Amino acid sequence: MKVSEEFKGRFFNGKNFGDKPRKFTIAAVALEEFDNGEKKLAVHFAGEDQALPLNATNRNTLTEAFGDETDAWEGKSVTLKPGMTTFQGKPVPTIFVEAAKK
Repeated sequence: MKVSEEFKGRFFNGKNFGDKPRKFTIAAVALEEFDNGEKKLAVHFAGEDQALPLNATNRNTLTEAFGDETDAWEGKSVTLKPGMTTFQGKPVPTIFVEAAKK
């Protein structure tokens, strides 16, 4: 048993997502509160226990593809891709959203 698979948490993150792109269907978008009190939009996917909190880049990608109203995102397909970004001057794993344009 892999501990990382048994204790995933509520949200996908760059460390536990895996190393291959995966396709998902958006089931809902909700404003979620994190342990630090921060609130972010999170995308929930059909058939998945984990959601994806949206950073500015992924939020902008989805808004550009599907519009400003998050209710309109439901039922849309997206691909999540693992990648690397820089945070506080250091490379860290992340997840990028890829969506078809309107």
